Order: sequence, then C-alpha cells, then structure tokens
Amino acid sequence: MDYPGASPEIVGSEVTKRIEEAVNTVAGISALSSRSYRFDPAAQPIFNVAVLATDDTTSPQQLTTWARQVLQKRLENVRGVGAVTLVGGVDRQVSVQLKPEAMEALGISTEQVAAVLRSENQELPLGNVRSAELAWSRARPAAT
Repeated sequence: MDYPGASPEIVGSEVTKRIEEAVNTVAGISALSSRSYRFDPAAQPIFNVAVLATDDTTSPQQLTTWARQVLQKRLENVRGVGAVTLVGGVDRQVSVQLKPEAMEALGISTEQVAAVLRSENQELPLGNVRSAELAWSRARPAAT
C-alpha cells in the first residue's frame, strides 16, 4: 500500500497494526513483531560511505563481509533510514586446484569436477553468530 508523505506512525496504525492483528490469530505463532518505515523508492541517496582497510591483514572478502553483515545492518536500523545499498565489494569464493595426474588415474574429467561443485555448492541457513565487532552467518551442508 502506498501512503505518500505518511509518517511511520500513520503506516503503523493504519497498515501494520491491522496486519499484526490478522496474523496473530494464526495458531502456533508465539511471538510477532514488525516495523513501519517511511520510504520513497524514487528518493536520491543522501549519504555515501567508502569502507577501506587500514592494514594489509584484512582481505577484500573480509571487508565486504563486515560491510554487509555489520555496517549495512546497523545503518538499516537507524531511525529514518529507508534503505541501505551495498555497492562494490568482493564476494567470497573458493579456489579449487586440480591434480591432472590423479584425475586421469581415477578417470575424472574437469567437467565432472565442475558439475559436482555446481550441484553440491549449497548454503542452507543454520543460524547467526554475533560479537561486538563482527557477525557471521553459519550454514549447514545439505544431507546426501
């Protein structure tokens, strides 16, 4: 629903509260919470920030993970913030080094290895671990 110019309080009382009341009647729900925000998707960004490492021990992947899991989450929870978009960064990746002789002895091709990596590379939610400085998301491999 669009309520142009409406405050979060109005959206909370006119929309969110009604949805909460309807959902709360569903059996099995033990807790329910919600937040209402005033947000114009056509609005221009009003704040840009660059995140840089000050040492050589922090990898670009670690910096991106921190920005996504800590900084972005904290900014999203600031009152009045409509959206936070992370631009740039380096996603996690796995390097696989193949041993051609061993593969040949076993009769395994690079295409087979690539197919197995594609089919078995899954992340399923398991939970989160948080400390004062960092937050990690843990995943459990799928059962085979």
